[in-house]
Amino acid sequence: MGLALIGTQPTQATPLGMAGDDAADRAVVFDTQTGAILGAVNVGPGSVGDCAITPDQSLGLIVDRASRLWLIDLEQTPPALASGVNPIAMSSLGQDVDLTADGRYALVCGDSDVVSVVDISARSEIDTFDLGHGCQAVEVCDDGSVLVAWSSISDNGRLVRRLVLDGTGQLSDSGESTVPDFPTNVHCAPGASSALILQLGWDVTSVAVPDLTSLDQVTLSGAAATAVFHPDQDRVSIRAEDAIEVYSYNSTTGALSNTLWSGRKQSRKPTRKHPDCWRYTDV
Repeated sequence: MGLALIGTQPTQATPLGMAGDDAADRAVVFDTQTGAILGAVNVGPGSVGDCAITPDQSLGLIVDRASRLWLIDLEQTPPALASGVNPIAMSSLGQDVDLTADGRYALVCGDSDVVSVVDISARSEIDTFDLGHGCQAVEVCDDGSVLVAWSSISDNGRLVRRLVLDGTGQLSDSGESTVPDFPTNVHCAPGASSALILQLGWDVTSVAVPDLTSLDQVTLSGAAATAVFHPDQDRVSIRAEDAIEVYSYNSTTGALSNTLWSGRKQSRKPTRKHPDCWRYTDV
């Protein structure tokens, strides 16, 4: 299961969210202010993973482990499968997905060596990058950096790498990497000067972008699942198992300090299929 939320824009009356319902093979669209369900769209069969929403709220994206990217038309009432090629076939298994800031390209990876680049308007996979190892998480930074995380306890594999996405949607290797303690997720800070690496243990490490050198580290009250930066860019909320911890954060220096708030969130525990099922609006 994955979930994506998008904030209110001046011309948008309804800020939308979308969740993947793995049990029923469907995408569920809802109003993030009221919680009202606006519709559910069948996208199976296939185990669904993460999802995302384009910046203009016109399309929702959801991936599945049958190597498909589904597009949901969010401008229809109720939401429905978008017209055109749908789903889009990919080389990567669908576990994690992220969009570029302009909503032009989707980056997908999961349980395979391949990162896929999908051109949303062209409805096609336009590039693939063979990592030579697995991938559990992919994140696109504001500067075009693409961070990928891989963990394998059986192989003692642990790696975060930085790729580069150019204006035509082609991926290349920057040669920069770091070896954290079994990374499970990665998040770029606004402005792309730093990023957070969440680890299988209870540690969260901030690193510099682009060189991925370590900047700071905190230890949570439980295993880290996902994180989101506050719109004011002065703090970050991190979900640790069934708790949320809020830290002050300097996105330029990567400094993590002063636990501003910590509390249990019984209603939104990390999911087995995909941990990114929460955003800042829950705090």
